[in-house]
Amino acid sequence: MNRVLFVVLFTGIFVISGCGEANKGPAVDGTSRFPAELAGRWKAEDKSGWEIVFEKDGSISSVVHTFGRFTLQPGKETISPMIGGGQSILQPGKWKVAYNHTTRMLEAEIVLEHFYTEMDEAVIEGSRKDIMAGQVSDDGKTWAVVCTSFMECTTIVKEVVKNLFSDPEHGDKTEFVFKKQSDQ
Repeated sequence: MNRVLFVVLFTGIFVISGCGEANKGPAVDGTSRFPAELAGRWKAEDKSGWEIVFEKDGSISSVVHTFGRFTLQPGKETISPMIGGGQSILQPGKWKVAYNHTTRMLEAEIVLEHFYTEMDEAVIEGSRKDIMAGQVSDDGKTWAVVCTSFMECTTIVKEVVKNLFSDPEHGDKTEFVFKKQSDQ
């Protein structure tokens, strides 16, 4: 009996913790389908520059990132020349999406596993994770989010090195609204 209870508990913990096959892809509460009306391009209405493209299966196919306004795709390194010389190299990490049908809460996690940018006499290098969470409007046209950003980076300007970090527990929070621009 103890062995059976152990196996049941271990299996439950394994699946809940994200190690089971059921948790691959977007997490969707109540059904296995991401709402079709949410697929498409979403653009932040503030000056952050964020854009996110959700596919019909709930995955993210591209973002315009607030960091440098680079267009990124999951798992694909982006190398871009900079004005005035130098280059930027961005390596996206895993991106996650979760949606709850009952509350209409949508969460997107965008990870920059590593970034390196050269500008004139400055270099910035580090990593960043942004978690955008909020409720989608009843008509499916707007998404009001609280964006929590966690960044660790080093800047070098004229040989002066500075390490910059977000609060590791709470991050830096901003609020803005995404508006749906187009369907997929």
